[in-house]
Amino acid sequence: GLVGKWLCAEENWEFEFTDKGTFMEDGYFPGYYFVDEAAGTFRLVYNDQFEDSVCYYKLAGDELMLEYPWCMVKAK
Repeated sequence: GLVGKWLCAEENWEFEFTDKGTFMEDGYFPGYYFVDEAAGTFRLVYNDQFEDSVCYYKLAGDELMLEYPWCMVKAK
């Protein structure tokens, strides 16, 4: 499952999911998460920082591939 710490070195992103249904994004943004395995999504419910976000994901061995619900580009 999602439980554990996931890193994306290229983008400097980090997620940590616990077995208690909590998460921490980038070491700063805590909340709760809910997984819908049939849909291949998880919902992030942030404590205060942001509105809820639904992310599409796929697990392949020890890799978590996810698609954020918004487009991001690098700042210049």
